[in-house]
Amino acid sequence: MWNRAAPQRAATLVLLAALCALLLLPAVTLQTTPQSGGVVWERIGQEMTSHAPVVALALALDDPDVVLAGAYHDPGLYATTTGGESWSPSVRGLESLSVFALQPDSADSRIVYLGATNGLYRSADGGDSWQEIADELPNAPVYALAMGNGGRLYVGTDDHGLYVSTDGGRTVALASQELIETTILSLAIDESAHTIVAGTSGEGLYVSHNEGGTWNQVPELDGSFISHVALDPGSTSGFACSRDGLWQTQDNGHSWTRADTGLQGRVNVVVFHPADSQTLLAGTARGDLFRSNDGGGTWEQWASLKRAIYTIAVHRTHRERVYVGAWDGVYSTSDGGLSWQQRNQGLGSVPIETLVVDQQDPRLLWAGNTFDGVYRSTDGGVSWARTAGGLLEGESGYGILSLAIPQSRNRLLYAGTDGRGVYVSADGGDTWAPAGTALQAGIGAIAVVPGEERHIYVRVFYDRVYESRDAGVSWWPRWEGMSDELEIISLTIDGQRPSILYAGSEDGMYITSDGASSWRGAGLRGMSVFCVAIHPHDRDLLYAGTTRGVYRSDDGGLSWHQWGEGLKEITVSALVLDPYDPLTLYAGTKYHGCFRSEDGGRTWLPASDGLAVSSVESLVIHPEGVLLYAGTSDGVYRGSVQ
Repeated sequence: MWNRAAPQRAATLVLLAALCALLLLPAVTLQTTPQSGGVVWERIGQEMTSHAPVVALALALDDPDVVLAGAYHDPGLYATTTGGESWSPSVRGLESLSVFALQPDSADSRIVYLGATNGLYRSADGGDSWQEIADELPNAPVYALAMGNGGRLYVGTDDHGLYVSTDGGRTVALASQELIETTILSLAIDESAHTIVAGTSGEGLYVSHNEGGTWNQVPELDGSFISHVALDPGSTSGFACSRDGLWQTQDNGHSWTRADTGLQGRVNVVVFHPADSQTLLAGTARGDLFRSNDGGGTWEQWASLKRAIYTIAVHRTHRERVYVGAWDGVYSTSDGGLSWQQRNQGLGSVPIETLVVDQQDPRLLWAGNTFDGVYRSTDGGVSWARTAGGLLEGESGYGILSLAIPQSRNRLLYAGTDGRGVYVSADGGDTWAPAGTALQAGIGAIAVVPGEERHIYVRVFYDRVYESRDAGVSWWPRWEGMSDELEIISLTIDGQRPSILYAGSEDGMYITSDGASSWRGAGLRGMSVFCVAIHPHDRDLLYAGTTRGVYRSDDGGLSWHQWGEGLKEITVSALVLDPYDPLTLYAGTKYHGCFRSEDGGRTWLPASDGLAVSSVESLVIHPEGVLLYAGTSDGVYRGSVQ
């Protein structure tokens, strides 16, 4: 891909410890032979924006449109030759690996080094294919890479310290015994002063003035988490980004002082502009870009991208071209920062957290995700448009986790967010408003009482069940009889007997028959219960999707037995019954796609023909049973029942 001159040494990554817990689980490609099982799937919703947390960028020197982007995602590496107008995975030799660092070779334009989930990789063809460099490296994540003009490659690892290669990656050796059990998150080199700076995870900042032979810990930053470091090879200046501020050295790392006058929010990354080392760019966890024109003495806001920024790369010869890697993908400017565009076509995935269909008008569908809020289709999924007006945008996006539609036809919708409670739309999703401020929490599921559109129950993340009778203005906890040590992870209301609700937990099932005034344990201990489906004619016939497959109850949940060949020990995340033929069931799973049963769940066959990803988060069925819709780890799929 890189077939011109040597590429720029791009700005590196920041990998926050908290990021690992927040990032989306990567999509997994199906490994089994596709079988229709009576359902043929097609991906719909190409209008939806894909996303991936981009933590590393590398730019080709003489072509500002040629870029590599490393992501905490699967796939983990993407390439563009169009300035980000479109991206393609570039993962031959990198299958199922996240990418944390990219380092072009200082002497050969086609050689690129890459830090990944399990170690160090090298490409000799500009990133088209990759080979692992094992040698003496441990099987551990590589978070940081740095190379000087002399060709020495430094490799920062997770919990195994710093390694170095002096022969283009052919051999790698431990650089220092002093850092042997340290997690290295960031590296910077100033070869003219033989200086290396290493930022660590919770052990502060280390500086070496003899190319890594010996190290001194910076006392002002002892115990700090250092996400990024930068040194100016043309001066004695450098910067280190810690959780409690930005620090600067003006004597090649011998002393450090705070340098965040005018900055707002935690700085994740800072880079020197290649045209002028007095000009610096800084990106924050709140998604703001700042610029300094006096070497870091003062800062002013340059742009607001609204998403956490992890890496910045300025093109060395086309200096008006700047790329930013952020929580939700890549942003770029071609006019020196006057305007910015998100450049995500083909990069990452479209994780769908929730999906609902209007049972009275099945042309209407809504899909929610944490990045973009709510998408709506008015033509059965043929086309989609964002409907996020009024939703509060946070650092990680709009944070939609759940949706619910009352049975009435007055265009009322409820949306559960990732920390701001319930939002309500009275116009079919055109506009949204907070239901109230009494419950500012993550809402994982919403159950609307049939015939009482203002009467709702919710499950709260890391908590249990709450009830509101005024559309979310006020709330009452409803967990009498529930363990205070368990989180509720699913909530289902019996549409014909609304005083009965089923709450699945991390360890078994709870049932109420008095409108959640009290709950009783209902078996399935030792497994997580992700969903419940109720037979449309026999309301005591229940199916539960668990971490051990499907379970069935014939007595309203008093007793359960494992049910069905083909799904045992597979996590079932979604269940629906055909409304016209309840002997036909469909199951969405974690990592195994979709299944179908035509005998009431006794036997299950794969039904994933055309389903390109394996994790199904939500599953809904057309009221006539002719179509299925699946919300997955990468977009919405429509299944035609054969």
